[in-house]
Amino acid sequence: MKNRIIRFITVLLALVIVVGTIPASATNGFIKEFGDIPYDTFTYWNGANVGHDKPVRATGMYNYYKTYFSEDVIGVDVNSFTDVSVDTNDMVYVLDGATSRIHIFDKKYDYVKTIGELVAEDGTSYNYAKAESIVVSADGIIYVCDTENQRVLLADFDGKLIGDPLLLPDSNLIPEDFKYRPMKIAVDSSNYIYVLSDGSYYGAILYSPNGDFLGFFGANTVPTTVVEFFKRIWEGLIMTDERRATAERKLPFQFTDLYVDGQDFIYTATGRTKKGIEKGQVKRLSPGGLNILESDSVSFSLHASLPKRNDYRYPNVEGLAVSEDNYIYTYDNSSGYISIFDNDCNMLNTFGGGSAGNGDQDGTFMMVSAIDLNSEKDIIVLDDTKKCMTVFKLNDHGRVLMEAGNLTRSGDYEAALPLWQQVLKNDRNCQVAYSGIARVYYAAGDYDKAMEYAKIGFDYHTYSLSFEFVRTSFIEEYIYVVAGVLLVLVVAIILFVHFKRKKNIVILKNQELKLLSRVMLHPGEVFNEVKQKKRGSVLIGFILIVIYYVTATIMQTESGFLFKSPNNTSFNSLLVLLQTVGVVLLWTICNWGVCTLQEGKGKMREIFVVTSYSLVPLIISNIVYTIASNAILASEAAFLNIFVTVMQLFTAYILIMGTIIVHDYSFGKFVGTSIMSLLGILIVVFLGIVIVILVQQVFMFLGTIYREFMYR
Repeated sequence: MKNRIIRFITVLLALVIVVGTIPASATNGFIKEFGDIPYDTFTYWNGANVGHDKPVRATGMYNYYKTYFSEDVIGVDVNSFTDVSVDTNDMVYVLDGATSRIHIFDKKYDYVKTIGELVAEDGTSYNYAKAESIVVSADGIIYVCDTENQRVLLADFDGKLIGDPLLLPDSNLIPEDFKYRPMKIAVDSSNYIYVLSDGSYYGAILYSPNGDFLGFFGANTVPTTVVEFFKRIWEGLIMTDERRATAERKLPFQFTDLYVDGQDFIYTATGRTKKGIEKGQVKRLSPGGLNILESDSVSFSLHASLPKRNDYRYPNVEGLAVSEDNYIYTYDNSSGYISIFDNDCNMLNTFGGGSAGNGDQDGTFMMVSAIDLNSEKDIIVLDDTKKCMTVFKLNDHGRVLMEAGNLTRSGDYEAALPLWQQVLKNDRNCQVAYSGIARVYYAAGDYDKAMEYAKIGFDYHTYSLSFEFVRTSFIEEYIYVVAGVLLVLVVAIILFVHFKRKKNIVILKNQELKLLSRVMLHPGEVFNEVKQKKRGSVLIGFILIVIYYVTATIMQTESGFLFKSPNNTSFNSLLVLLQTVGVVLLWTICNWGVCTLQEGKGKMREIFVVTSYSLVPLIISNIVYTIASNAILASEAAFLNIFVTVMQLFTAYILIMGTIIVHDYSFGKFVGTSIMSLLGILIVVFLGIVIVILVQQVFMFLGTIYREFMYR
């Protein structure tokens, strides 16, 4: 028996070593990680582990065109590049807030003129030094946020004031301590005016075309958790009015920028939404002020913080611009990167970079202050530290990618397909291209192709829709065959049971296998025999834990696409081994050690048999889950999850009953020793990690000594 066990363990270890060397799922094996090179462009993949926290290379959609420095273009030094706005004729207006000037360029970025102080009809000059924002409306009116003077000025192309400045409204809706410091402004096609005031968390101040105050628009909200909800109720019950008045309150983050798209929807940017990796920094607000972009779970910046000396720079989306076809452009002042998103919030491209003093090269930035687009989708970026305006032009790849997206969203799938295919030729890492092709094939009724591309692009929605049609077609075609096979199986089983009883046929002659077959129906009887009659096989126990490991591995790698975790793109068989075989062995050893000190009567062999035999429901659960997940939709997962939960509880029930029987414990004592056993497992794991680290340190130390000895 001992030799058989030793041979079995040897084969198991060989199997683990071989399986451990098998590469992870090759679904996205073509993805290459992004290197830290200034001119590389990258993106993130939605729904894939490789794209969740690691950027992947992407073919650039934009090419660097030119950097315009003030002394070269205008002939005079510009003190600050504060903000930029492009009008409907592609004229570019650059605000120099430090010196109260507006520099105007034509569509070819040639200098046209400079507007200095704005002049009223009565000859009064208005200085707007330290102004922070400028926008030009569709009818050519220039709006300037004169921040320090607490007003918004309206002027024409010649610098003449139009109407009265927009001041702080006189309204009961405005708090008495409200400080009016307009810092960003947007104007829609009907000349409704949206003004952000620095330090205000009430949202944008909305003015009518006549300058009348209409209220606040679209404020951020503070997310409320269950804990915070009950905390507020408790504080409301116990706190006095005085304490409540002085209590610290959580306030929503203020908007940092806003932009009007071609349909007069307002896009807002919130630089920081929480400490760490921010999400939901961009919103698209309906006329009622509700976010209709479904962006709360989307990060519109880097998916990692950037280290600096003794701290980290966290993502900070300060501003944005939106094209006529609703592509979103953002800039992150922590990293200097420009990012492009489609209206489904998929990141298409990120480029630029070089923030915090590292943006000396062309196409990189030290401190982005503003961004805007013209009708050709040129990106115009101001860098207030470098005192320059940088222009990027859309290249052929970017133009095809955007056109393919527009055609797909408009339903012209036939025209979109060759464009998506061209995109993939240029960039095998373009996730939206796989998703776009999947949608095209789905619309054309080629559901197998749609599933193929949706799986590569992690497009769960299109895959689910296509899979439903494929499954329905299969059922309609083979329903009678399947029904016939099931009928034959049922009849065969009934006949077999009948003749088995009549002829007294014995299926399992091995007594240990017969014992195992009863463990789910009669666990109490089985474990009494294990304890009283020394029944139960250690070899069968090892075979069970190996089967458990194999089925767990198959479940993680071969489950249906709709049920498979994205983390399986980096599947680690050794980790699964530790989570299955390792846990069983650790529980056996630790439970034996604890219960030996707590007057437990169970031997290590008996504990191992009980633990391994208890895995039978989990093995069945893994097999059923693997098969069923390839046959049902995600919307039908509730039934499968209920089954898995029941089998897990069944395993716990069998393990509890067996442990109580072999140790001759009460339920209370079982709970106490089980908690101690779990603590023992944690201690063993901790010590194992410490030992591994110490061994690594020793080898590093010996290696250092060897190198010093050899080379010095």
